[in-house]
Amino acid sequence: GFDPIIIESIGAGQTEIEISNIADITVVVFNPHTGDSIQTIKAGLTEIGDIYLVNKSDLDGASQLYDAVQDYIGSASPDKITVLKTSTKTNDGILKFAKKLKELIKEKQKIKKDKEKQRLEFELKDIILNNIKEKIDSMFDNQIYCKYLKLVQSKKMNPIEAAEKISKLINKGLK
Repeated sequence: GFDPIIIESIGAGQTEIEISNIADITVVVFNPHTGDSIQTIKAGLTEIGDIYLVNKSDLDGASQLYDAVQDYIGSASPDKITVLKTSTKTNDGILKFAKKLKELIKEKQKIKKDKEKQRLEFELKDIILNNIKEKIDSMFDNQIYCKYLKLVQSKKMNPIEAAEKISKLINKGLK
């Protein structure tokens, strides 16, 4: 339940890649006539975007830029990568972009919930294992453990048999 936060950055550098590591969704925006080209596309941006957007698609060169982005980025995994064109001047692609963004938000929320479930399961197991380990560690100081240790050390009982007997005692204590 928090309001969305939009982070805008300029250029194609390390900062953008770091932002993508903390952002739920990353939209990489390209504009014609601003030096955006295949070189910019190659500058580490191919791994970070959820949506690649060619903005100002009404300008000359936008179609070529869109084709270049589609060819370079879309070829990596065409079923997972979204490349769109938008223009606020003509309203082209705005609704399609908004729809895709809403779909991604729902998708990411489900993934986030699944990750949270996994994290909580791991946390619970970790707490249980730590509790059991503490019980076992405290047991190493008690007389029963010392008794079996002496039997193993004096070769009157093998380690496997002693471990099984100790394990049975631990299991009884856990029930």
